[in-house]
Amino acid sequence: DYEYDEVFQILVTLLAKEKYTKAEHIFAQAYLSSPSSDANFKTLLLKSFKELGLQNSYCVITGDVLNIREKSNTRANVIGSITAGELARVIEKTNIKYRVDPLEDYWYKIETPSKKQGWVFGGYLKFLDHTNLPSIEEKK
Repeated sequence: DYEYDEVFQILVTLLAKEKYTKAEHIFAQAYLSSPSSDANFKTLLLKSFKELGLQNSYCVITGDVLNIREKSNTRANVIGSITAGELARVIEKTNIKYRVDPLEDYWYKIETPSKKQGWVFGGYLKFLDHTNLPSIEEKK
C-alpha cells in the first residue's frame, strides 16, 4: 500500500504542477463514489485536493434520476435530468431549506458535465464542498 500511496502522491503533484483541471473532476468523482469504508483511499484523495488547490464544490446524484429545473421549486419547468452516480459542479444554493416530502434540504444550482445548468433538490445529493473539506487524520 505504501508504494501505491507514494506513486499516487507523485502523480497528483505532477497534475497539480501542470494545472490539469480534469484531475479535479476525476478525483472528486472517485471520492464521492467510493464507499465510506475505503478510508485510506479517501484520505489520499483529500490530500490530492489540497495539492491541486480544489476550487469547486461537487455533488453526485444518489437517487435513480433527478430532475433539473429552471428554478428552485418542484413546480418549475424540468429542463433536463441527471442520473445516479453522475458528477455535477455546485454553483449556488438557496439560503433556506425546503421540504420535499419526506426530506428537508436546500436547492442547489448545478452544472452537469454537458454544461447544462439548473436547480436540483439537495436531499438526493452527496457533496464534496471545497470550502469545508473533511479533516485528514494522520496515522502515527
